[in-house]
Amino acid sequence: MANQALRIASLGFATFATACTTNFVAPVNQLPLEAQNAPTQVVVDNTPLQADLYIYRNFQPGTVVDTRIIAAFQLTAAAGHSLPLGLRPEKAWIVHTEEFWASAPRQEQPPVNDNRVDFVSRQGPTWPVGDFVTGVLMLRDARNNSYFLRSPPRAIGRAD
Repeated sequence: MANQALRIASLGFATFATACTTNFVAPVNQLPLEAQNAPTQVVVDNTPLQADLYIYRNFQPGTVVDTRIIAAFQLTAAAGHSLPLGLRPEKAWIVHTEEFWASAPRQEQPPVNDNRVDFVSRQGPTWPVGDFVTGVLMLRDARNNSYFLRSPPRAIGRAD
């Protein structure tokens, strides 16, 4: 009974933490179901969208000594389509073996063109360079509908 109460309390904490914070690591069994089952392509306003993930740790000399993970999601509309207006990131999850990092990605630069935009999450965990991860992006459209989109697995890179 005590174990069941502890499990319920920990799931409640994970839900609370997801709602209240934007940068934490948790066991993979606490990943939201929609994120676990996210497709590799979604259609928003008749526009097919895909996400790719560029993830690395920065070891460059002369920079601030912060080697935590930086994850950049590249959101791309299919050829011949523009990104839907009002589309924005709400959350991101980077899944690594038995745990995940939850964050709130931001658009730091103007869109590259009308069919591609990048969203970045910083100050992630210090998982080993070379390990494979999968990214999941939660998007909202102009009507506040949510969409979950999964990237292909990518190895954590290293910038020297």
